[in-house]
Amino acid sequence: MGEDFKEYVRGIKFKYDQIKSIKCPAFGNELILFNKYGFNHIIWKKNERRSVAQQKRRFSLIVYAMNIIKSSTAFNTYRIVERPINNNKSVSIAHFWSLVGQIDNRKIIVIIRKTNNGPKHFLSVMNKEVKK
Repeated sequence: MGEDFKEYVRGIKFKYDQIKSIKCPAFGNELILFNKYGFNHIIWKKNERRSVAQQKRRFSLIVYAMNIIKSSTAFNTYRIVERPINNNKSVSIAHFWSLVGQIDNRKIIVIIRKTNNGPKHFLSVMNKEVKK
């Protein structure tokens, strides 16, 4: 990864950090935080760094994610994932919601996550071609 890309990521991170939070009508105008978890998820998937092309594509979708969060009145999907922690003595519960918008011929999917009793936060954004 070259210095130019590292500088690009630093610039995106600066802008991302300015977002802080956005009210979402789908959750009764609850604030959706833009924190390190969402930013890191754009760069990493599990323990592997995403390709430069994947990172750039996801970074370019953040502005759409912001608009979708601001304007969505309902979430598209919901799922809950339980993971054992502390040698299976307790459980971490993560809630995931998707919000969907359409830009031109692309479906933009925004993932919101809440872990245990924490706040809802932006986790990811992706796009899919809409089949005609």
